[in-house]
Amino acid sequence: MALSKDVDVPDTPHAGLRLSNQDDAEALIRFQGSILEEVALGVDDGEICNRICRLGEGMVPGSIATIMLLDEKGVLNVHAAPSATPQIAARLDGLRPGPESGSCGNAIYRQEPVYVEDTLSDPRWKGLKPLAEEFNLQSCWSIPIFSKGRQAVGTFALSGFETRMPTPFQQRLMEIAASIVGIVLERRQQTDALKRSEEQFRLLFEAGTDSKMLLSKGGRILDLNHIAHRRLGYAKEDMLGRRAAEFVTPEHADQIAQRLARVKREGHATYESAQVHKNGSIIHVEISTIIIELDGKETYYSILRDITERKRAVQALHESEERFRDLVETTVDWIWETDANFHYTYVSPRVRELFGYSPEELIGKTPFDLMPMEEVQSQSERILSFAGLRAPLDQVETQRVHRDGHIVIVETSALPLTDASGNLVGYRGVSRDITRRKEMERALRENEAHIRDILEHAPIGLATVSLEGHFLEVNQSLCKIVGYEKDELEKLTFQEITHPDDIGPDLDNARRLLAGDIPFYKMEKRYIRKNGDSVWVQLTGSLLHDAEGEPLHFIAQVEDISERKQSEQRLRQALELTDGVIHAIPDLLFEVDQDGRYLNIWAQTPELLAAPKEVLLGKTLTELLPPDSARVAMDSIREADDRGRSFGKVMPLDLPQGMKWFELSVAKKQGGSPADRRFIVLSRDISERMRIQEQLQQLAYYDTLTDLPNRRFLLEKLDWALIQAKRYGRSLAVMFLDLDRFKQVNDNLGHDIGDQLLKVVAARLSNCVRKGDIVSRQGGDEFIIVLTEIHHPEDATRVAEKIIESFRIPAEIGAHRIAIETSIGIAIHPVNGEDNARDLMKRADTAMYAVKESGRNGYQLASA
Repeated sequence: MALSKDVDVPDTPHAGLRLSNQDDAEALIRFQGSILEEVALGVDDGEICNRICRLGEGMVPGSIATIMLLDEKGVLNVHAAPSATPQIAARLDGLRPGPESGSCGNAIYRQEPVYVEDTLSDPRWKGLKPLAEEFNLQSCWSIPIFSKGRQAVGTFALSGFETRMPTPFQQRLMEIAASIVGIVLERRQQTDALKRSEEQFRLLFEAGTDSKMLLSKGGRILDLNHIAHRRLGYAKEDMLGRRAAEFVTPEHADQIAQRLARVKREGHATYESAQVHKNGSIIHVEISTIIIELDGKETYYSILRDITERKRAVQALHESEERFRDLVETTVDWIWETDANFHYTYVSPRVRELFGYSPEELIGKTPFDLMPMEEVQSQSERILSFAGLRAPLDQVETQRVHRDGHIVIVETSALPLTDASGNLVGYRGVSRDITRRKEMERALRENEAHIRDILEHAPIGLATVSLEGHFLEVNQSLCKIVGYEKDELEKLTFQEITHPDDIGPDLDNARRLLAGDIPFYKMEKRYIRKNGDSVWVQLTGSLLHDAEGEPLHFIAQVEDISERKQSEQRLRQALELTDGVIHAIPDLLFEVDQDGRYLNIWAQTPELLAAPKEVLLGKTLTELLPPDSARVAMDSIREADDRGRSFGKVMPLDLPQGMKWFELSVAKKQGGSPADRRFIVLSRDISERMRIQEQLQQLAYYDTLTDLPNRRFLLEKLDWALIQAKRYGRSLAVMFLDLDRFKQVNDNLGHDIGDQLLKVVAARLSNCVRKGDIVSRQGGDEFIIVLTEIHHPEDATRVAEKIIESFRIPAEIGAHRIAIETSIGIAIHPVNGEDNARDLMKRADTAMYAVKESGRNGYQLASA
């Protein structure tokens, strides 16, 4: 926007309005320049809006400036009005736009400036006439504030105590003010979006059960999550900075450069590799890598999924009998048959990896021969009771003793086999090794997160529960599951609505969680709905701790699995039609040829199909699926064609009910001719898992008040910075800051003002350091700054002086001008310590207290 003697502002609604007075033009230039300078400096949005109001009032004497914003309900509320009385602001809040809603209501209603000369006689002020009379508001000019997309989001108004119309200068002033407010609001939205994106990335990086790494262009490890280093038996610091090739087998190490080049060329790649545990054991992984920009540099982001068990299952699947081959090709489960006395008559080769025995060794034995002695009687009575009723076994969990003596936990489902007369002749079933799943459930820890926003919008039931079991907060999804209203449920305990048979296991898990034996627990249980019906749910319980590590309350995630239970029942009945092989599969199953043409479809959830079954059959994937989805599916088929199988590729698909995500497993069928190759495709809906993971990515590393890194973040980054400093012979500084007399602010002005002051301090501290340095809030009024690379101690003292100088400007918070002073202690590495982060922080803290004792508002270097 350009201003001259004839000022022209082309980006305002009335750009044709021109000023002929040089003084007016220069006043507008000063007004605009003053505000835009504060915008460029990153001054708080609220302060800028108040500043605009005050400058507008100064340039239009006898006026009161207000900025009102539309909320999500479409009504206007006061955002800034520094000169208006609280009574005026309260009367204006909740103003609904309309033809009789005053100047501001009309400006939004008409989407154009509204200048009212006499509020008492103008019909546009009919709805607000009592307000005008009470506060002697005789004129009011209002102009809409537009967003970047030309959508009205609020108004800027000047109200006067005499009847008058604005001059061209005053109209131009209001247009510029409204335009700048729009810029400020747009900047705030962009800043908030960027913060949310960064927070979600960090939470996604640490969450889940997969290893995740960030690699440099040279293949060195820049960062990794806790799963990544624990899975290989290393401490995190032992892996950081080293080449990824050091942790894989030699044949895969030689391919890393080639694979990274492929990612560089194609933007992403998925491939298999083999990692080497610290103890020498091999862990097979599937790696998906993309390129992201991190701190302005191209960085490789890799997700590594442990497919060791899947690899072992492949061998067992090849040795299975022909009648089970299609299913065995796509599962890692153990398939078996027994006679009426439960003696094994068939055992798939998977048993060798599962229990250490060959199939031949188990023929003629019973399941009870492999159970621990203490389980034999109870389990035999239980299973024999099923046999007496010719009933199926449904996800029965039992323990088996491996040949080497360790316990293997299995989940078994089976169908009875009968002869033509209906006599029981045996059982055919599938047993799944769930030992690793159980171990992972015990090892999984809930990140510290504030989940209030997610609580009401999550598609699954969420609740915070007191340590005694009282529901503290619940969302609507949970209320819908159990049939209670929100206020009713929050008066109950989880014990009161839990099925009596499930209370014991639930309480046992809660006790173990409180004792620290497990990080979380997951169980299937039943709730008693308000109407008395039972509802099956999958409950995931975790524990939230405070900053001192003390337990605060439980976090419960509840998923209604009633439909899944019903689906499992239907699938079990369908086992008779498929020889008992395909059972309890809630996924989509397809048979396709080498061109991706649908030959057969099995779908328990047809709403997940891209089109009705009759439309799909005979058509190809590329004919019916979007290009991106078809590409992923055909890549999986081609990989299975080359290698015999393909696992883990994720395919997005936009369905009428919304975007869905599917995980594909593809196996090449045996016996086909080269011209007629066929494939079994298992498509698993993982949409819910991906959405929940995304939603549960709350900040574990940032202070919720100031958005600064917290102590946990600081310690990790400081440890890493010390490693780098030591490796490259660099120096760094740790600065411990404590606000002087901050308690008086809380005591005299209240904690709300104190919190606002802490935000101002956080912003000023951030402006005083470089982009690569760390500003952290430790709690209360204590802050720690890490200068990650300095050449001389004077570099740190200059930053301390810069901070003290920036604090000389009082903080304006509401009607208060608050002086800020701080005491700063500085510790230098390696002068004050080689590589211990806590020692450096302690030395800086000691130096800070020395400043306090010597008069405050200064800084001091820690003694060597």
